[in-house]
Amino acid sequence: MFLLVVLALVIVVGAALAVLFVPRAVARARAAAVREAEERALVAIGRAHGQLAHDLGNMLTVLRLNAEELQDSLGAEHPGLRATRAIEEATDLGSSLARQLAASGRRTASPPAEIEAGHFVHDLEPLLDPLLGNVSLEITVGAPRPVVTGDPLRMEQVVLNLVKSARELLGPRGTIEVLVTTVDGPAPAPVLADGRAPDRLSGTAPSSGRWCRIAVTQGEVGFVARDFPQVTRVGWTSPDERGGTGIELATVRDALALAGGHFRLGSGDGRGTCAEAYWRMGNAGG
Repeated sequence: MFLLVVLALVIVVGAALAVLFVPRAVARARAAAVREAEERALVAIGRAHGQLAHDLGNMLTVLRLNAEELQDSLGAEHPGLRATRAIEEATDLGSSLARQLAASGRRTASPPAEIEAGHFVHDLEPLLDPLLGNVSLEITVGAPRPVVTGDPLRMEQVVLNLVKSARELLGPRGTIEVLVTTVDGPAPAPVLADGRAPDRLSGTAPSSGRWCRIAVTQGEVGFVARDFPQVTRVGWTSPDERGGTGIELATVRDALALAGGHFRLGSGDGRGTCAEAYWRMGNAGG
């Protein structure tokens, strides 16, 4: 009789444990299968990005070489020289975008390098010029000059997209200011070009540590209130054709998140925008 009681207890306890733990095990197995499927999809997307970037880079190289050859065949005073130089600048920008596309398809960052952020941003001016048109660009580097250990391609991606976003808001004329500084401790309160606080603010900024801050400001046009919550969404498109699309700021936000950094965006009605990118100084992850 005693053995029957013990056997019954074992069966009851076993059934209870099965009720408690089997569904969890099944859920874990399903979650693992979903993660595996997502990983396979990401690998496939990365390969497609890489191949597309490679093909695009090859085509741009052919275009640039032909532009150089045409430039050599024209006389020094030929009116077509200006067009060939514009083709060269556009292909240089396209090549940079192709590298960004290749980087977005990689599952890991490029090997980290030491980046003097002020010099780095100045060196990007030839790539930024085709984006600007008649818009002026002013770059200021504060002391001490920030040095970051990270992915140069990712920093290039962030700066290009911040300037492009500001340019799309401005229209045909205006000024974009780029400020590169070192921040110790909590990040300073955000300000627009007029020195006042923004009307709207989104994103995060560091509360401690040592950071490189790249702030891109324009003082003319802000995001309207109804659009502001959406402007970092990839699918957002400005309804009035001012402000472009959300892909630039979404790219910046995601690139900084991968680098362990921060992104903060401020906007004021009729007073412009200030977009801030933060990299932790000495961080090899970015």
